[in-house]
Amino acid sequence: MVTLTSLISAIDVGVSWASCHRWPAHGRMEGSTASFAALWLVQQGPVRLQVGASHVQVMPGEAVLMAPDQPRTIETPHGATWLSVGIQASWEYVDLISLLRLPICWRPAPASADLLPQTMQAMIEVTHRQPETAQLILEGYARAVLGLCWHDLGYGELLGQAHAALPAWLPQAIQQMQQHPEVTVQEMAAFTAYSPAQFRRLFAKYLNMPPQAYLHQVRLRRAQQLLASTDLPVYAIAEQVGYASAAYFTRLFTRRLGRSPQQYRQNYTTLAL
Repeated sequence: MVTLTSLISAIDVGVSWASCHRWPAHGRMEGSTASFAALWLVQQGPVRLQVGASHVQVMPGEAVLMAPDQPRTIETPHGATWLSVGIQASWEYVDLISLLRLPICWRPAPASADLLPQTMQAMIEVTHRQPETAQLILEGYARAVLGLCWHDLGYGELLGQAHAALPAWLPQAIQQMQQHPEVTVQEMAAFTAYSPAQFRRLFAKYLNMPPQAYLHQVRLRRAQQLLASTDLPVYAIAEQVGYASAAYFTRLFTRRLGRSPQQYRQNYTTLAL
C-alpha cells in the first residue's frame, strides 16, 4: 500500500517560480498564463480569479491551486498580498495535479495553516539568495508543500486515478517523450503501434491533455534547464528540444513563461552572481 509519505518521496517534482505578490486596490490583470500549476496562499485579500470558465474568490488564509496553460483574470478590489509557487508533481509518469478538478480553493487544515506559508516563504528566499543550489532545495520544499496540502487535495483518490490511468504502453511512451523531447506525435504513434488519431485520443483520455501539449511542456522544461546550465545559443536549444524554428520557439517560450529565452537566461545568470 502506498502511503502519503512514500508517495511524496517517490513523486517527481518541479518548481518554476516562487514569489510574493502585493497588489494595490482595484488591481486587475487579464489573460495571464503559466506553464506550471500555480499554488497561491492569500495573506491579505480577497483575490478574485477567473480561470477558464470558473470564478473563484480567495479569502485571506485560503489557498488555491490552478491548472497550467489556462488564461486567468486577476482582480484585487481592496488590495491583496499572496504567496505563489509554480509546481509540478508526477508519479509513475502521471501528472497528479492534472487529475484534480481545478481550480480548487480550500482553507488549509489547522496543522498546516502555519507551516504552509512558512515553507512557501522559504522557497521565495531560496530563489533569491541561494541560486547555485536553489533547484535541489526548492524540490525539497516543494515536497513539503505537497505533503502539507495533499490530504486536502485528496491524495488517496489521486492514487486510485493514477493507477487506473496507466495502460501498459503509457509509461513507456511518456518516458520516451521525456528522454527525447524532439520526438513527434507521429513518431510516438508508431512507437506505440497506434495510428496518430488513436494515439492522440488515448493519450488525451488518460492524461487529460493532447500529446502535443504534453510535448510542449516537456520541451519547454528541457529548454529551461539548457538555458540555465549551458551557453548554447537559443537557436541550438530550440533545435535540440524539437523546434525547427527558433522564432516559433521564442514566441511559445515567452507566451508560456512570461519572458523570452534570453530574459530567462539573463535573470538566472544575474541571480547566480
